[in-house]
Amino acid sequence: MSDEMLSELLVEARDFNLEHDITGLLLYGREHFYQILEGGMLNVGNLFGRIRRDKRHLDVTLIAERDIETRAFSNWWMGFQKLASTNLENEPVFHEVRDAGDLVTLPGQGDALFEVMSAIYGSY
Repeated sequence: MSDEMLSELLVEARDFNLEHDITGLLLYGREHFYQILEGGMLNVGNLFGRIRRDKRHLDVTLIAERDIETRAFSNWWMGFQKLASTNLENEPVFHEVRDAGDLVTLPGQGDALFEVMSAIYGSY
């Protein structure tokens, strides 16, 4: 996606998320998005359905879904960071986890992906 297209996507996402009390993080690199969504189950489920139907996205995969007590990105209607090539090359979890089935064969990788994403975002 071009920088202009990414900017438009972020404006749309942040406006929607503010209106629906959804927070989270979006990372983008090498034509792939990695996203964490936080909020009420119904709101997040509806948003994820919209993302799956959005023609700008292909091969949308839900990696993990869980209840949480405290939001990790409570101050961000949608935090965003473009990933450097080194992030993708040096973090094996980006190569190992491609769908929910990988979480069965690679226990703990959903948590590892969350931790890596949080660390990468926190380092910028």
